[in-house]
Amino acid sequence: MLKEMEKQGILKKYFYDIIILSAILFFAGTGYVFFNKNHESFNADTAKEAYVVVRTDNELFGRYPLYEDRDIPVYSIYGHNVVRIEGGRVYIAEASCRDGVCIKSGALSGSTGSIICLPNRLEIYIEEASDKEKDKGGYDTIAW
Repeated sequence: MLKEMEKQGILKKYFYDIIILSAILFFAGTGYVFFNKNHESFNADTAKEAYVVVRTDNELFGRYPLYEDRDIPVYSIYGHNVVRIEGGRVYIAEASCRDGVCIKSGALSGSTGSIICLPNRLEIYIEEASDKEKDKGGYDTIAW
């Protein structure tokens, strides 16, 4: 088949296109493998060791296990939200803010990322069991 392509001049015509396409596919595949290797898979076993941390106005509102399905009403002077934990995922089910970006942001299921409702000053993130020291106070960093 390659010899037929050589005779027709197709191989010479598209030689550099084939090389560039091969390089793009190689780097895309390498990046995919690299990034998936570095992200831990978040499964049911991990969810049993994870907690949903809810903060309002930069103060701890509550810490809830990720494996227990529940609705958490959050009322503050800025507004109200309903945080829903179900199936190892957490999301905002209801919000009193005008834009509703926090609702549209979707659900969290891993320890990367957070859900923020700026008008209501609400922050939600998932912390794993090894991160329990995060809310004990003290210094996070020291800058000179």
